[in-house]
Amino acid sequence: MANIFHRPHREELTPWERAERRKKRAEKHQVKEGGPDASHKTSPSVKKREKGSLEWLKAKAKTKRLLKLQSQHDTPTKKEPPVAQQPLQPIEQAPVKEAEEQLPITTTQKSPKEPHRLSRVRRRALVLVLCFAVAVVVTVISILPVSRISSVRVTGTDNATGQAVVQASQLRPHQSLITVYPRMFAGDRRIKREVNSVRRVTVRLVGRQVVLRVQEYPIVGYQRKGGQYYKVLASGAVGLTKIRRINGNYPIFYGFKPRELRAMAAQVNRLPVKVRQAISEIHAQPNRVDPQRVHLYMNSGNEVIARVDTFATKMKYYPAIAAKMKAKGVVDFEVGAYSYPFSDKNK
Repeated sequence: MANIFHRPHREELTPWERAERRKKRAEKHQVKEGGPDASHKTSPSVKKREKGSLEWLKAKAKTKRLLKLQSQHDTPTKKEPPVAQQPLQPIEQAPVKEAEEQLPITTTQKSPKEPHRLSRVRRRALVLVLCFAVAVVVTVISILPVSRISSVRVTGTDNATGQAVVQASQLRPHQSLITVYPRMFAGDRRIKREVNSVRRVTVRLVGRQVVLRVQEYPIVGYQRKGGQYYKVLASGAVGLTKIRRINGNYPIFYGFKPRELRAMAAQVNRLPVKVRQAISEIHAQPNRVDPQRVHLYMNSGNEVIARVDTFATKMKYYPAIAAKMKAKGVVDFEVGAYSYPFSDKNK
């Protein structure tokens, strides 16, 4: 059964076709009312739509343009609505869009560079906070008693030299531990200058105690001054501590000035241990002919005459010369190297 309520789809007509239909309906209506003689009674609206009029030509040209555009954009699967039914965009919208694009960026809008700017600000703030935190921690630690020196101890030397080293280092109890290494960096030279027997000083922290480990120059003998004995080191320096008992393996220096003692100590330090232990006393005996003349007394009873500048070189031959001697006598290294007994010396 056919649907009686179905209304067929209204045929879509172009404005030109509509004008043609209106013209035909007007002609039919005119024939019904007055016949062929009533053509002179045609209404003005019908006259305007007659074929060949200006309005008719404009409508036809517009229809052709619309049909051409519609044929270019139409697809076989989709049918566009008539041009007359498409909503027209107001002309005023284009200038408004251009004006909106030209508007300046307000404070509520974010520019593309704003995230990078925020990250830089955060990094700087973080650096400032870290620096402030470190400063606070260092200040608090420096105030607490835990960061103070409890005591200063010296190892590797005697008490008198140790006290001189502590005084030259300028390290005292209750000072901040932070100042230990900076003070010792500048105090190392000061210690060596004021305590000439010191060769090297190393610093070590044991808890809150500062330990100064002293390394002195090797001992080469003793010097007698005012009835007391003092150590003579390889650098020519004389120790600060009085020696109660001397070791017989080292010679005793007599009559040397500081400059001469420095040169003689360096020569003795170059000797082999066996030769150095055979020397009992070394006396400075300069004369007009030889201002560097020295006189040695050996533990074996022999005597040696030598010069300071060639002492270490020539004394290496003393054991061989002494072994060939038949009696106690003198070994002369002042000019060349020869020996003679004491009896010849008295003659």
